[in-house]
Amino acid sequence: MRKTLTFIIIVLLSSTIYGQRHLKNQSINHFREFTFSQQSLLINGENGQMKITHYTPEIIRIRASRSEISDGISYAVVREPTGKFGFSFNSSVLVLTTDSLKIEIEKYPLHVKIFTKDNHLITEHYFGLSISWLGDAVTSYHRLFKDEIFLGLGDQPGSLNRRGHYFDNRNGISGLSGSDNNSSLSFVPFFVGIHDSLVYGIFQDNTSNLSFDFGSASDDQFYSFSADDGNLDYYFIYGSTIPDIIKKYTHLTGRMELPPIWGLGYQHCRNGYLREKQVFRAAETFREKGFPIDLICLDMKSSDQYKPFTWHPERFSFPSGLTSKLKDLGIKTAIQMDPGIKVEDGYYMYDEGIRNDFFVKYPNGVPYTGYTMAGRSHFPDFTRPETRSWWSGKIKNLVNEGISSIWLGFTPNSFLDDKTPEIIEFDYEGEIASLKKAKNSYYLLLARSTYEGLKKALNGKRSFIISNDAYAGIQRYSGVWNGGLKTGNKQMLQGIRKIVSLGLSGIPFSGNDIGSQKENPSPELYLRWLNLGIYTPIFMNFSDVNALEQEPWSFGEQTSAMAREIMQRRYELLPYLYSSLYYSALHGLPLCQSLAIEHPFDKKIYNPDYENQFLFGKSMLVVPASSDERIVRAYLPEGEWYNPSSRELLQGPAEVFVAAPLDSIPVFIKGGSIIPMQSSTASTAYDPSDTLYLKIYYGNDSSDFIYYEDDGISYNYLKGNYYKRKIEFRPQLNQIHLNKPAGNFTSKFRFIKLLLHGFKPLKKMEVNLRKYAVDSEKNTQIIIFDNYQEDVFIHW
Repeated sequence: MRKTLTFIIIVLLSSTIYGQRHLKNQSINHFREFTFSQQSLLINGENGQMKITHYTPEIIRIRASRSEISDGISYAVVREPTGKFGFSFNSSVLVLTTDSLKIEIEKYPLHVKIFTKDNHLITEHYFGLSISWLGDAVTSYHRLFKDEIFLGLGDQPGSLNRRGHYFDNRNGISGLSGSDNNSSLSFVPFFVGIHDSLVYGIFQDNTSNLSFDFGSASDDQFYSFSADDGNLDYYFIYGSTIPDIIKKYTHLTGRMELPPIWGLGYQHCRNGYLREKQVFRAAETFREKGFPIDLICLDMKSSDQYKPFTWHPERFSFPSGLTSKLKDLGIKTAIQMDPGIKVEDGYYMYDEGIRNDFFVKYPNGVPYTGYTMAGRSHFPDFTRPETRSWWSGKIKNLVNEGISSIWLGFTPNSFLDDKTPEIIEFDYEGEIASLKKAKNSYYLLLARSTYEGLKKALNGKRSFIISNDAYAGIQRYSGVWNGGLKTGNKQMLQGIRKIVSLGLSGIPFSGNDIGSQKENPSPELYLRWLNLGIYTPIFMNFSDVNALEQEPWSFGEQTSAMAREIMQRRYELLPYLYSSLYYSALHGLPLCQSLAIEHPFDKKIYNPDYENQFLFGKSMLVVPASSDERIVRAYLPEGEWYNPSSRELLQGPAEVFVAAPLDSIPVFIKGGSIIPMQSSTASTAYDPSDTLYLKIYYGNDSSDFIYYEDDGISYNYLKGNYYKRKIEFRPQLNQIHLNKPAGNFTSKFRFIKLLLHGFKPLKKMEVNLRKYAVDSEKNTQIIIFDNYQEDVFIHW
């Protein structure tokens, strides 16, 4: 008995000692040897390998592993490395060079320093920690510069400047540690660093649980980012400006497609339309009361017991009839889906999934069972190509029934929460990976599978998908829907920061639930939220069955009248909005831009009083207002700014007070701006009037705008069937130049109504040497002329 007890004690002590050794922090430590191959440098350290790869002169990839480094799988990165390093070394340092960067790898201990070509230090590993492992987790530690600012990480809550905070995406709900509202499902592991007139980006490409600590507890010594599983794998991106960084990041991970124009109209969803008649009656009421609308989304209650790819046999027995009637009203139909497949013999998705081994499973081969609103459910393994093809193929049935759009969302406690066992396995393109490694790929691959199926089924028409969950690269397939915000001014303003932060993270197309999905806004808050929605890419209202109705006529006649005018304003802005999104699709830059994008070193913009402000396109400075405010304080960064309501021209930088009536929020217009607009319509399915309103605000500097049109629904624009026109404002020449249009598409506008703001009084203007008398209306000077399909020179 004593021998047995002694043996047990020895085993327990050994286990404890082994556990302590296993959990001891272990850095890559000192240099041993290297192998150089022009495009990459492989370094062996005492405790692991590090590999640095040349992607472009401004993008380098850094990987580290305790074992041999392999290329691995990336669902986010779509580019291959190009170019070659310059290389030299001596007894203490290895030096790599590109056309833009110098990378020094100090040997003892190993750590990386990255400089500009003219020797300004951009970033470096923190000495002594560098790259370290603690158990299976790997962390990269970096020097924290004085006053360094951090932006990005997707829709994370909290301040615009992430410095001093810790973020993670554990347990399926990512968020700011200690936040009073840490709901976030779109964790994008990309951030921008700013210090000493330098900007850079870092993208951590790992689909396991990730965390970022921007000096929350390091006494301003270092910041770090970690992955719970897999190797360290990150991309360093250098650029001269933040737009430059975002362009390069989206070059690496892909850019959004131009959405169909109807995706920019008003969209409405209520988790409470229980019958086809309710849906159609709501659509008729929108038309009868003169509220514009382009899309109605049917929630999962339209399905048979919440099962994907089904319809309720009684309440939605004739879906193609419903979608056809909505189409006659100029309204598209979307449907909401959850990926959970109900465990039910006879349900064809379940039967096919079991038969073909399409579900995520335990190591013993038994499918994992979680719970959705449908009950006990299995979940498709989208890391397996055959599963993606299977899911994609089912989309055709929905399109045949008249569905034009799909909204992807997870029901509460459905999957990837803190109760999901990490041992469940994914195919991972044949490599087999646990949930611990593959977790964040699920959102992206669900969107990808849905996008591929919808695009194919629509047969030449553009797909429109929005997802409640995201990972890096989702912009290639889907917009992002920030659902689940509670009702309140604080939550409304947090929602706009989420949209702005997603834009900083390479996702330019997103939106919030106007008024809140889950609770009841006051009429004043509803109007504020609706007005703010005008200036977001996705203009949507989504309310829950347990909340009061949020149709725009539901808050009383006075509120209804204001809501109608606000919604019509969105449709008037469509030429500006569509042209701006075309630019986003080309370059990856967001439509809703943080002021940090153009003014990163202006400390005022990070002030909590001003961090909610943003640029809508490059011309409109939007100042959100709470429902109880009628006068707000705004910050105008450097430049000339017009207050459209007072016609006053202000010079930034300046802090000003501005009126915020309930039917409008303050929007300042940048001097030199060119803003195309149209008459309002009930839907994008209907043409506006034949006149394009071209508003130009005087400024001292030259400016331009790329105006863009196409058919709004097809991919024919990729074949040259578009109308693109550069419009130039040249105050030094007293000239406006409308360049000859490019492309084969004919503009829908026959006339141009030129509205000049802030110009000196004019009596006459010349359009291609033809003189026009100038009309004046409320300090605005106006002429109307034909929309010539040639160069147009306007002089005064």
